[in-house]
Amino acid sequence: MPTLSLILPVYNQADHIEPVFHKLYQTIQKTRIDCELILVENGSKDASLEIIKKIAKKYPHTIAITTKKGYGSAVLAGQKIAKGYFIGHMPSDGQVDPEIVPILLQLIQQEGYDLVKVRRPKREHIGRLVVSVVFGLSMSLFFGMRIYDINGSPKIFPKKYLPKFKLQRTDEFIDAELMVKASYLDLQIKEIDMRHIDRHSGKSTRSIYTYIEFFKNIYAYRFGKELAFWKENRGKE
Repeated sequence: MPTLSLILPVYNQADHIEPVFHKLYQTIQKTRIDCELILVENGSKDASLEIIKKIAKKYPHTIAITTKKGYGSAVLAGQKIAKGYFIGHMPSDGQVDPEIVPILLQLIQQEGYDLVKVRRPKREHIGRLVVSVVFGLSMSLFFGMRIYDINGSPKIFPKKYLPKFKLQRTDEFIDAELMVKASYLDLQIKEIDMRHIDRHSGKSTRSIYTYIEFFKNIYAYRFGKELAFWKENRGKE
């Protein structure tokens, strides 16, 4: 059993996924983490799938799969096949400092936390920082959470919690779903700062409609049946 299964959703990243992955792989090797890396293509319109298949053949302990469109779909597909004692997921756009992965793993192994994650004090531009702060405040208001950066990843937790989380969201709201459920389960959560890295290449796929969808999801998740049903059935197989 690997110590860590790390899931990397891949969407329209044919022009930069290999150098980003190589840098992460070097960090994993340097720190001697027993890790399987799971690349999950999810609905790309470019050659991302072909490239990650080549990456999986080139790099040991690397898996390449494909699933339907959606960041959450990719995370769920990776979790389904993950074999590690710990499971994590993170973006593969080059904005995550790979050196943060061994730091997070050491925290959860040695300090007794149930879930560890990053927070991003700086963002690409002021607009995204403002939206992130408002999103965090909204989550705090609706769910009583004290998490600075809901979407900040990598997030790492023991695989044993997956049956309790019963994650379902196939879009980017999966990070919010995970943090809400971890909070309701009274898990010990630790956030640490991660330095900002400019995007390796390409542009953000988020737009004003993405943010509108975020806030619609918050309201629907708080007052809809999905969360209430989970609360009644959490932990049941």
